[in-house]
Amino acid sequence: MTDPAEMLAARIERFEQDADPGLIWDAAALVEAEQAMLACAGDRSDAATWRLIGILHLARYRLDPRTTREASVAGAFFAAVAVLDPGRLPEKLRGSGRTPDDAAGTWAGLVEEVFRHVDPDAYRHVGLLIHALVRRAMMRPTQEVSERLGQLLLEESMRAADPAWAPGALELLGAGLVRLHALTGAREVIGDAVHVLLRAALAGRGGAAGHGELAAALALAAPGDPELVRAYLAVAESLPGTQDRSQALLTLAELTQARAALSCLDGDLLAFIRAGQCAVDFWHEQWVHPGVLAPYATGLIEWFVVTGDERSLEAGTEMLGALHVTSSETERGLGTDPVVRLVLLGERRWRRYGVSGDLADLDVAVEVMREAAGQAPAGHPERATVLAGLANALLRRAVVTGGDPAEPIAAARAALAACGERDPARPEALLLLGQALKLRLTTESADEAVAALRAALEEGERPAFRTEAYGLVSEVLRWRAAHAEGERRAEDLDDAVRSARQGVELAMKSARDQDPAQRTLSRALLARFSAQGGTRDLGEALELALTRDGDADLRSELSAVIGAVLDDPEAAPLDEQLAGAATELALSSPDEDVALKLLRFASRRAGTPGERGEVLLGVAARLAELGRFHTAGGVLGWATEAFEAAGLPARAAYALSREGANHEELGEPGRALAAFGRSAEVYRELGDAQAEARQLGAMGRIHLRSGDAARAVEHHLRAAGLCERAGLAAEEAAHQGHAAEAYLAAGDPEGAVACAGRARDLHLGLGETEAAALALVHAARAAVDQGDLVAAGERMAACAIELEAAGAWEEACGRLDAQAVLLAGRGHRAQAAACETRLVEIVRRRGQRREPADEWYRIARRRRAHGDAAGARLAFELAERDYDAIGHHDGAGSVRYHLGVLSYGEGDAGRAAEEFGA
Repeated sequence: MTDPAEMLAARIERFEQDADPGLIWDAAALVEAEQAMLACAGDRSDAATWRLIGILHLARYRLDPRTTREASVAGAFFAAVAVLDPGRLPEKLRGSGRTPDDAAGTWAGLVEEVFRHVDPDAYRHVGLLIHALVRRAMMRPTQEVSERLGQLLLEESMRAADPAWAPGALELLGAGLVRLHALTGAREVIGDAVHVLLRAALAGRGGAAGHGELAAALALAAPGDPELVRAYLAVAESLPGTQDRSQALLTLAELTQARAALSCLDGDLLAFIRAGQCAVDFWHEQWVHPGVLAPYATGLIEWFVVTGDERSLEAGTEMLGALHVTSSETERGLGTDPVVRLVLLGERRWRRYGVSGDLADLDVAVEVMREAAGQAPAGHPERATVLAGLANALLRRAVVTGGDPAEPIAAARAALAACGERDPARPEALLLLGQALKLRLTTESADEAVAALRAALEEGERPAFRTEAYGLVSEVLRWRAAHAEGERRAEDLDDAVRSARQGVELAMKSARDQDPAQRTLSRALLARFSAQGGTRDLGEALELALTRDGDADLRSELSAVIGAVLDDPEAAPLDEQLAGAATELALSSPDEDVALKLLRFASRRAGTPGERGEVLLGVAARLAELGRFHTAGGVLGWATEAFEAAGLPARAAYALSREGANHEELGEPGRALAAFGRSAEVYRELGDAQAEARQLGAMGRIHLRSGDAARAVEHHLRAAGLCERAGLAAEEAAHQGHAAEAYLAAGDPEGAVACAGRARDLHLGLGETEAAALALVHAARAAVDQGDLVAAGERMAACAIELEAAGAWEEACGRLDAQAVLLAGRGHRAQAAACETRLVEIVRRRGQRREPADEWYRIARRRRAHGDAAGARLAFELAERDYDAIGHHDGAGSVRYHLGVLSYGEGDAGRAAEEFGA
């Protein structure tokens, strides 16, 4: 036993020895009982404490038999002992029956018995006994026990004004529900846990502490909804009886109502009702805000729709009456006509399917509507509405699953039969019948569908309704025309186009989404064009398709029609408008096959082959600008063929050159080389050395990029030779520079020096000082490869001097920096540092005031990254000197930090501390 229990045991022992009633009636005895309960260990030894408290109250009852409450309290504690450790019961209280099981259900039953016979607020230790019993009941929670305890504890906590036992008991129940959710994963269990834990927090003292279980439950119940979690926690943390708590409750109620309306989930509706109930129970004033009561009452009525629980309907209706809110006719019929409730439930389930798109939700909606239809006899005022709703749901299921449309057709016919001549539901039933018949058309059903839809158009007035009906009429007529011959076929096609056009006009007038109507019109136009020819329908269909970027199906249909036209050139004489529409549609189409068909079709507009080639070149350029190089490649191939057919070899060679560049962009070196090679051959035959050299240079570039440096050298030298013989000094200099680069990649520094020298001489002869200076870069790189670091340094110094003199000082800095990186990578740190020093000096002469320090800082960080700690330290110190000179304290501080890192890495903690401190 614990110390408080031992004190209580000593008191009882003294009472039995001295027979002093004061020992039992002393208020300290109750305090000792409470302390003993608080000190319970939560194991089998608790039975000893419970036995002592039972004896205490039994003694109080024997001293005054009028105090029946004492007998009830004693009985409650002895009942708990009988379950936990029957051997500890007083002998006179031991029965001969079977000992109760130590199971969750047994403990839950004990809780029920305590509430039935004892006021838990009579003594604090009775409330603590309830906590102990709930803890044991929820130690291994089950669904049945959790529901029993949840209903009991919530009801009992609402009865009392301020039950002291409630926060602890509800928190224990909530924690058990969280554990049960971990075992079952049931969504409703975690919803119950959130509600119970929120009620526990509201029954407590408030404040920010002690809501860990609620936060954990909310993380499971509302993942990804931090706004809702914050609203719950704001309520839990608010202080009792304050306006802040009421405001937090109002916010929570509004938020849960919005979530429930958005999701149409029964669990979310229940969460809203619970939030509303909390607001009613814990509002800081006597009269609750109407902004809580009215939605809460409506939620209760909705809950009746979901569950059929008449208590919810009565409470909601009574609340709305108190607020002087008039119920709708439908709500008034809820309590008397079961069909009304089923109609509303079916609509709710249909809305849930609209949110989720889950077939299981659709099946639930169908079953509810089917039940409603079964309970609505002929003549019932809701029968037509019920059957129309059922037909609509069955139609959706048939569309989604590809099932048999017989059931939705039968339901739509039944709905139509239930409508009177002027029934407002009749147009909807006619539309549903047309939609259902369209799912599986035959000659007979097509005629019936057209008749029903035309009747719907005569009776229906809403623009959206009429737009949809016109579209359906057009689609059915298009199908009927495809299965008819002669005059009727032409008439149906004309009617299909006319109906679709009326649908588009209505959609435009009503400012609705025009895409479905435009798609229908495009298909009707294409069908009529395929049957009758003529370019007007095809041109309009192409223009409509231009406005529908993402409609892959329509583009596919257009592609099929265009393919047929290409096979039969006489089918559609091209005009400029039609060709332009086809071109624009091709440029916007993501489907390469469709785009190529459209472009082939549009290119027929060009008169001669040469004109066709020029048109195709222009289209290819636009495709390349859009990054559509695959399609551009096909178009360039057609352009080459057109120029060859026209006898224009120069233009054909140019198209081949463009084709080679296109393949290069696509990363297709083999095909690029072939195209450039063919272009070079044509230019050679034409005697155009400059153009031939360009193609050879492009081939050299591709070889170098592909890793074949020797072939790259060969092609660049051939290009340089052509230019030399043609007297093209500037072009020859460029090719010599490329050849030098290729020689370096091939590991031939001598060849690189020779080519670089030739390029430099040519540039100097042309007065191109900057280009001449850049030729020295290849020569310097070659010197590094040869191991002649002195020559490399001299050549880079000359390059930098000449570039700076030409005004290209930033180019000089870039080249020096690249050379420094190369030298450092080869292990020549001193020579790399010389390049970096020269770079900084140029920046000091030409750049902004701060830039030299920034350059040293950048160089220092690079050296450190490459493992050159000593070089990095030197560069950081130079940067610090320059930062200090201009008074840039942030820069100097950053340098000191990096110096400290360097010192710490070298093991010099004292120096590092000094530098970090600075």
